[in-house]
Amino acid sequence: MKKNMKLEIFDERRCTLGEGPTSSGLKNSHVMWIDILSYKVLWRDIHSGEIGSFDTPAEVGFALPRENSGVVLGHASGATLREIDGTENPLPSWLEAESGPLAIPVRWNDAKVAPNGELFAGTMAFDGAKDAGSLYKFSRDGKQITKILSPVSISNALDWTPDGTTFYYVDTLTMQLDKFDYADSGITNRRTLVKFDESDGMP
Repeated sequence: MKKNMKLEIFDERRCTLGEGPTSSGLKNSHVMWIDILSYKVLWRDIHSGEIGSFDTPAEVGFALPRENSGVVLGHASGATLREIDGTENPLPSWLEAESGPLAIPVRWNDAKVAPNGELFAGTMAFDGAKDAGSLYKFSRDGKQITKILSPVSISNALDWTPDGTTFYYVDTLTMQLDKFDYADSGITNRRTLVKFDESDGMP
């Protein structure tokens, strides 16, 4: 990793814990990100300079633009489809993919949309406890949730290769970037791509 990157302030609004930037719209000009601990989703239009934000009912782990309009939200109260008017329609709870109550309370953390339109999303403990979370996927119609990887600690950096055959994944406390073979049926053949040194910071 290059150590001489030049950093510039993109937005003056302070975040307690800012994460999860996405871009969408015309020429990807609409940039959206979350402030997890302030229960807030913020956005800024690169071209017009217009800014905005809205509050969430609990710690927000992800906010992803939907194909037509609105946002997919994941917060401590659950995952929802948020419409432009602010209405939120709930998605299935992670409890529907579990055999019983969880021993440690969790919240949604990072998430991304897979090449086939399914939503991959991970949970983590509020205090970051090791192996308290899992990785799930929601069906394209948002009616079903399936657990696909467990246990995990803190899901981050979900992504796919351009050809859609490889899935990248970071479980932060493992200090490594892993990759899986990916198909509509799920993820298989986990192997480590990069092992990070503590001096690099946590991935």
